[in-house]
Amino acid sequence: REEHARLLALQMAAAEEAERLRLEEEERRYQEELKEEHHRRLEEERLAQEALEKAEAERIAAAEEELRLAAERERELAILIEEEKRMEEAARLAAAEAKRQAEEERRLAEAKAKAD
Repeated sequence: REEHARLLALQMAAAEEAERLRLEEEERRYQEELKEEHHRRLEEERLAQEALEKAEAERIAAAEEELRLAAERERELAILIEEEKRMEEAARLAAAEAKRQAEEERRLAEAKAKAD
């Protein structure tokens, strides 16, 4: 009977130890899953941040290209305006020269008419 009680006590102690080990293993697995989930989230956040940074860099590059093209168009427009001013000045000078020549021809014609 004493032996039976001792065996029963050993079986209970062994069962308790087995349960304790099972719970420890379960806790270890749970902690490992938490750690893995944490690492997954960190990686997802890192990838999302990289995607945001890439999109921002592309947006900045597109804006810089737009500014470069706008500056180029502005330079081209300034050149066209200068060319137009030069052409207007040349036309004004040509008109003044034509007027002067017409006035000179009129005077010569008047002088010739007086001489005749």
